[in-house]
Amino acid sequence: NSRYDGLKSLEDLERSIWFASAALQLRPEGHRHRGKSLNHLAYYLRKRYNKLHSMEDLDRAIELYSAVLELCPGGNQHCDEILCDVAYYLNERHDKLGSMEDLERAIKLYSTALDLRPEGHQNRGELLHYLAACLSQRYDKLGTMEDLARAIELASAALDRRVEGHQDRGISLLGVAYCLSKRYDKLGAITDLARAIELNSAALDLRPKGHRRRDASLHSLAY
Repeated sequence: NSRYDGLKSLEDLERSIWFASAALQLRPEGHRHRGKSLNHLAYYLRKRYNKLHSMEDLDRAIELYSAVLELCPGGNQHCDEILCDVAYYLNERHDKLGSMEDLERAIKLYSTALDLRPEGHQNRGELLHYLAACLSQRYDKLGTMEDLARAIELASAALDRRVEGHQDRGISLLGVAYCLSKRYDKLGAITDLARAIELNSAALDLRPKGHRRRDASLHSLAY
């Protein structure tokens, strides 16, 4: 795996998948290290999905991560990571195929993971951002204002944790602004529109000319 990370060779990745699959076959149900092998194979398959975008790899990675989750005892320090892995790729599949079942399950898993990352947890901000994004997507499909209000609350909490200088502050600024713009479209509150413009402008300041994502900030501000 370290060799693949360094060289980005598909051949190396294919070998990692082969070896991980072979190891899993030697660790049947009940083997004390089966969860580790399931996790490794899922990890390599998701890397290949990220490179080749094969839905077969995505489906298999979700299946394997879900199997790891079933083996994860309550309270285990790594359960939140597995919950987030399953949720992330369920949402990815939702984005590709539009399955509400995948989106609903992603929201449920992210919510469970959030309970395992209390205030002060170093990765709570990232999780707040992803859960807010999923709730915003569900609002787009169902139009439930409670989802939008919760998305704004969570996205704002994520922004509070991504202070000046944080590498993901721009993403959070845009996330909150996008949700506020949706609420303005629905309810017409000028305060939401003003705040959305303020946040979009702040995001644009973080993306000067030449920045690869400056176009996204300009689009959001124009919208």
